[in-house]
Amino acid sequence: MNVVILTGNLARDPETRVTPKGTAVTEATICVSEKRTDDAGQVKEITAYVGLVFFGPRAEAFAKYHRKGYRASIRGKIVQDSWEDKTTGKKQTKTKVQVEDWEFAGPKPADSQLSPPPSRFVPGNDDRPPSSEWPAPGADTPGSGTPPPEDDDFPF
Repeated sequence: MNVVILTGNLARDPETRVTPKGTAVTEATICVSEKRTDDAGQVKEITAYVGLVFFGPRAEAFAKYHRKGYRASIRGKIVQDSWEDKTTGKKQTKTKVQVEDWEFAGPKPADSQLSPPPSRFVPGNDDRPPSSEWPAPGADTPGSGTPPPEDDDFPF
């Protein structure tokens, strides 16, 4: 099963672009931290930076309501991009989370100039683009190229 659930703060502002077929693609980075005690009894905070990718209306909504420092909870799946470096010719890969659902996980930072976001973004079937608008495998967008499954497909 390929399911990822993360809660953290955005490390940078989301960046959105539109594919030639008109599908919005937003990329962002989320920081997730945990505290661990080492062998000497010292508490250390371990932070991981995880790349996120959103498609369609989710991409537009996330970019509209989030900026660096905002807290969010996301649910998605792990995907891996691969390409050949133009300079060295070596194969490169990057692992990301293709976000299927997200919600706000805290108030906006006090220094933000954005208007308050809704308390939760709940996607419905009507916000999913037709499957023909999802990028094909190997297209210019990251991910597996298939739309996320309907919520009813999950056994939990």
